[in-house]
Amino acid sequence: MPAAGNHENEVGNGPQGYLSYQTRFELPDNHSSDFRGNWYAFTVGSIRVISLNNDDVCLQDGGFSAYRRDHIPTYVSNGDNPYIMGYSSGEQRDFLERELARARRSEDIDWIVVCMHQVSMSSAHFNGADLGIRQQWLPLFDKYGVDLVLTGHEHHFERTFPVRGVLPGSTLLTPAPQGTDPYLMDTSTGTVHMIIGGGGHSTPTPVSGFDMPHDGVLITAVGPGSPRAQHPTITTTEPAPWSAYRDLQTPYGFASFDFAPHEPGGTTSITVTHYGADPGRLPTQQRDQFVMRKSLGRDRHHGEFAGAATAR
Repeated sequence: MPAAGNHENEVGNGPQGYLSYQTRFELPDNHSSDFRGNWYAFTVGSIRVISLNNDDVCLQDGGFSAYRRDHIPTYVSNGDNPYIMGYSSGEQRDFLERELARARRSEDIDWIVVCMHQVSMSSAHFNGADLGIRQQWLPLFDKYGVDLVLTGHEHHFERTFPVRGVLPGSTLLTPAPQGTDPYLMDTSTGTVHMIIGGGGHSTPTPVSGFDMPHDGVLITAVGPGSPRAQHPTITTTEPAPWSAYRDLQTPYGFASFDFAPHEPGGTTSITVTHYGADPGRLPTQQRDQFVMRKSLGRDRHHGEFAGAATAR
């Protein structure tokens, strides 16, 4: 079940560049004729999964391609533009809030998992996290108690403590950690974010791309650009108390998720195992494992979650 990102944005391939993606994947109906398949949701057991396309809210100009600019004959005459931030005019955000509210009200849903390509936290000088996601979507994740967010975009593996709200006085909306145990996390206190960016590419983030000591990297704006010239990203660093674990040594990998819907004592859990491999070497080896656990029904209610931010 895919989540469209900047690499699916092919200029000239439909209004926002996603026609090829929309044609190749048959996905659950999102009741949008214009943006069919760009975002959608489905349920597995008591897990509600929401797939988003966050090119819609990201500041980064990630869809620009000089090759496409120079090889698509109609690029200029059609007015094609790879910078599509805000393309849904709020339709996707409305969908997200409806889905989150419905899932949180449901007595049949215990876990809410969001899949999206770009990231809201990262410690890599590769792309960096994106302030647009923090501004547009993280308040909704807080308000409705999203448990887990799965992302790519960055070419390494990293995960956070549960986060909710922002660090006091942060002008960068730096998410505030709600725990200190990197291997056992209660997602009723906040949302765990994971970057699983170690597959499908040949350019891993080098160790030199990570600061020592541990900094976060954030895209705060973009510079001047146009349909024919990419908008350069403007980045800064921030404290990263949200970062629970990162793998700097093993650039390629994948994760498995073992779901326990009911446990003795009235809890439910998801055990996450990350497997990694060095370039050109097999087999993969287990590199990391942690457990997300919470009480069944503990965070089902109609109000807001403690510490949730409704506006940023």
